[in-house]
Amino acid sequence: MSARTPIPILVAPSRLVRPRHSFAGGFTLVEMLVVVAIIALLIAVLLPSMGRVREISRRTICASNQAQLVNGMIGYAMDDIRGILLPTNHYTNDDISSIVPKYAGDRKLAVCPSTQHTAMYLTASVGSPAFSNYHSYEMFAWIGVGKYPDGRVYAAHTPIRKNTGNPSKLWIPMDDSSGHGNNNWPDPGNNHGADGLNLGYIDGHAGFHTPAEYVRSAIDSYHPWFGNNSTTLSLAQSVLPYVQNVGGWHGVWSYEQ
Repeated sequence: MSARTPIPILVAPSRLVRPRHSFAGGFTLVEMLVVVAIIALLIAVLLPSMGRVREISRRTICASNQAQLVNGMIGYAMDDIRGILLPTNHYTNDDISSIVPKYAGDRKLAVCPSTQHTAMYLTASVGSPAFSNYHSYEMFAWIGVGKYPDGRVYAAHTPIRKNTGNPSKLWIPMDDSSGHGNNNWPDPGNNHGADGLNLGYIDGHAGFHTPAEYVRSAIDSYHPWFGNNSTTLSLAQSVLPYVQNVGGWHGVWSYEQ
C-alpha cells in the first residue's frame, strides 16, 4: 500500500481577532481621563473671569438705573415750586414712591441686578431693619451739617434742590449696604462688594466709584455719611489718608493732600 499524501488544511483567520491596541478610532481610558482633566482645568480658570464680566455688566445696569432715577427726580423738581429733587420728611428717609413710577417709570429701576432683593416696597431701602423686599438704593436727598472744602457751611440738614451746588458733583442715590457690614461703606455684602459702589449725580449721570473715590465724592457732595461713627471714619482715612475732620460728623471736613 502506498503512503497517502497529506492534504493541507487552510484555516481562515477569525474576524473577531483585532490587531492589538486598535480601538477603531476611539480613545483609551487614560486619554479620556486626560481630556476630562483639561476641561476641568479650563473651567476652573475661566469661571472667575466670566463671573467678573457678569459683575461689570451688572454694575453698568445698576448705574443706568440710578441715572434714570435721578432723571425722574429732575422731572419732579421741575414740577415742585421749591425745586426739591426728592421729597422726604427726614434725611434718613429713602422713600422714592414720589418718583417711581410717575417720573422714573418701571419700579424695576429701583433694584440693582447684583442684589437678591425686590422692589415690592418703595418707601425704604434694604438697609432698613425689615429689608427683605425693599429697593436696592439709599437716597441721600439731604445735605449734611458741616463745613466743606469749597467753603460752604450748613448749620442744618437741608433738602437738595435742583440749584444746589455743582450738579456734576452732587449725588443722591447710592448702592445700599444690603443690611450687612459697615453702614454707608462698600463691604463684601454690598450690591457690588468691597470693590466700590455706584452713585447717581443730579446732572443725570451715574458711575462706579472705588472706596477712595467714594470718600472724596461724599465730601464734595456734602454727604460725609461715612463719618457717622469711628469705624467708618477710620475706613475712609485708610483709603484716603489725607481726609481730615475736626469736630466730628457735623464738623469741618477737608482733604488736603
